[in-house]
Amino acid sequence: TKMVEWLAGNRIRGTSAERNNISSATFKDNYDDTSSWAKTGSTVTVNDGISGICYGNGNTPNGADYVSKSIGTTVSDTAWTATMDFMIDSGADYYSRPFLLCSGSGNAQTSNQDAIGFVFNGAISAGDAQLFFAWKIGSASFSFISTSNNGQQVNLAKGVQHYITVVRTLANNLTIYVYTDEARTNQVTNSPQSYAMDSSIGGLTHVQHGMLADTANDQAIFKLDNLR
Repeated sequence: TKMVEWLAGNRIRGTSAERNNISSATFKDNYDDTSSWAKTGSTVTVNDGISGICYGNGNTPNGADYVSKSIGTTVSDTAWTATMDFMIDSGADYYSRPFLLCSGSGNAQTSNQDAIGFVFNGAISAGDAQLFFAWKIGSASFSFISTSNNGQQVNLAKGVQHYITVVRTLANNLTIYVYTDEARTNQVTNSPQSYAMDSSIGGLTHVQHGMLADTANDQAIFKLDNLR
């Protein structure tokens, strides 16, 4: 089952016992129900075109396109974990913001709301991509940790299934792990990466998958599944 679960105690993904007992989830959803996600634009879809996944497929000038869903609670401002299956499949130079937790339902890039998550760009050879951390406070612009920041990006191979774990370990710290196996035992090169951020980011109530605006007419394609 492709399930999104926010468990008791304001945590995303709890103990194995809680994950096996779906009734204990304070919020649950799946990518099989298009109507349960608020949609802006046409290039990011849920269960539309490809069954049972979130699919981003659009030119990056469509940076306002995204889907959003209320978590049903406010997650902890100091500790949570999210896991997901993730694949990029595109070429040349492209951008998107496939996973963000936000303090509202508006476009994370332009709205007055906090956000934490990761974005990717494809500005490396062979059509592969770089995943890196992004965050913002209120109406300020996103802060990105990318290739210019001491190599803290994580490289992803195009067309390869990856398994990502995002952990907020402290109010001012987030760690991203990228694996090549579902058991999460084999990490890719340069994983994990830990990032410092402003500790005031909080009040996160929505999950968002979207595109990232860019001046070029580049194609961004991603597939996301099994978010917990």
